[in-house]
Order: sequence, then structure tokens, then C-alpha cells
Amino acid sequence: CREAETHVNLLRMSQAARGPFVPLVVSEVAEQQLTVLTAVLHLSKEEAGRVALVEQGVAVAVVKVARAASVRDSAREVVAVRILCNLSLTNGNTERTMVQQGCLVPLVRLIREGVGQLLYYAITTLANLAFVQENRDDILAAGALGPLKELLRRGDPEQVLKTIDTIRNLAAARADLKLARATVPDLTAMVLDEADKFGAEHKLRAMIALRSISRFEESLEHLERNGTLRMAANIARDSLDPRLRSQALGLLYNVAGLSAQPPLDPEEEDFTDEEDDDEEMAPDDEDAAEAEAAGGG
Repeated sequence: CREAETHVNLLRMSQAARGPFVPLVVSEVAEQQLTVLTAVLHLSKEEAGRVALVEQGVAVAVVKVARAASVRDSAREVVAVRILCNLSLTNGNTERTMVQQGCLVPLVRLIREGVGQLLYYAITTLANLAFVQENRDDILAAGALGPLKELLRRGDPEQVLKTIDTIRNLAAARADLKLARATVPDLTAMVLDEADKFGAEHKLRAMIALRSISRFEESLEHLERNGTLRMAANIARDSLDPRLRSQALGLLYNVAGLSAQPPLDPEEEDFTDEEDDDEEMAPDDEDAAEAEAAGGG
């Protein structure tokens, strides 16, 4: 009863009074810490309050909890990652700040080592953070590319979808040679899906990611080498799925434009890139995603 009363009182705290959460979140008393984290989790579900929570240092405190060895494989770790997942969904209002506050370290560790809910929420959070293009280089510098590549191969269906979304958002900012080399083979194999392992949604999102990658000249060699261009041509000609055909045609259009592009004259000052209508994969709401996650929250 006392714990429930404390929980309710914390939830009733006004936005201006959220500052006291920070020292409580990093409390060394496990029971108190879990109670406060649970209260912060409920507050973080309110979209209007997420920016205020990040501004008052809650994300910093939660990152400290997530990085602590004492919370590994505990309920506190799950709640901490779910809070980060919620806070990362603000259409650009918190995502850059959260990366600057160090949230990538625990997230990349969980993508590499986590299982079940921990892994699901970690990859969903990373997909949300990658939605902001300024975070792209920081995410790759944190070592996320290797674990993302592995998840494409070994993750369960929901984890794989989130991984594809993350790669797609990273590629929307820039698909350099390293990103193309690491992801094009597995994404192409997923669209082909000769073993009939994936469903239509996986194939579509993989094709969307490949289309994003195809916007950059560095990717052309790998798209050709892995049979992606031939695959896209076959889909554009034969597929009965209009969404998949549309993405295949978009990929071929991007490649044709890059291949036909004349060398840039360094003296040509009026040159400007055409704006592409391809947009990042929208981040997912944790509450909606939570309903799909195995075991729930």
C-alpha cells in the first residue's frame, strides 16, 4: 500500500516539480529506484511532457541507471529502456539531446547483448533516434552497424522490422560505402526471400531501405554486385504488389539518375541538388509498439 501511495503521489507531481525525479532515479535503493522509474515511465507516455522530462535531466539519470552493472537483467533495466524509448519519440524535439546525453552507449550494448523485451525496446529507440539525421554519424560511431547487421540475420520478425527501419533512417541521411557494404546483401536477400522466411511487410521495408541507399553514388557498386538492380527490374516488371513495384521503380530511378549524372564542374556555382521526396521511416510510438512486443510491459 505504501508503495502504491508513493507511486500515485509521484504521478501527481506537476511538470514544474519533475526535477526531484533525477536524484531519486539514480538512488541506490533498488525498490525505491524501481518505484520512481515506473512513475517516470507513466509520465513519459504523455507526449506533451517528454521534452520537459529531457530538459530537466531525466534522460541523463535514466542513462546512468541503464549503464549500471547492478541493474543488468532486472526489471529496472527494462523500465529504463522503455523510458528512453518513449522520450525518443518527439519528432525531433528530444532525439538530438538524448544522443548528446549519452544514451547510445547502453542502447548499442543492448542491441549487441540484449534479448526479448530489452532488445525490442532498444532497437525501437535507436530507430527513433535515427529519424533525426544529425544523429546518423554518432549512431555509427557508437558501433551500432555491426549489431544491426547481425540482427538482420538472427532477430525475430519484430526485431528485424525495427532493424530495417533503423537502417533506412540512417541511409536517409547518407549511405556511404561502409553502410552499403554492411547492409545491401542482407536486405537484397530479404526481398528475394528464397527460403520464404519473411512476410510481405519485411520485403517492402527492405526494399524501401534499399531505395534510400540507392540515392547515394557510393552504393552503386554494391547494388550491382549483389544483384539488387536486377532484382528491382524483375519486381518492377513482374510483381503484383503495387507498393513493392513502386519502391523498385524508385530505386531504378535513383540509380538511373546517378548513372546519367555528368561530372560536377567545380566552377559551376549555381549547381544545386534536386530535393528527393523520399522521407525517413516515421518513428514508432512506444505505446503502440508495446502492444506488439512479446510479453507486453
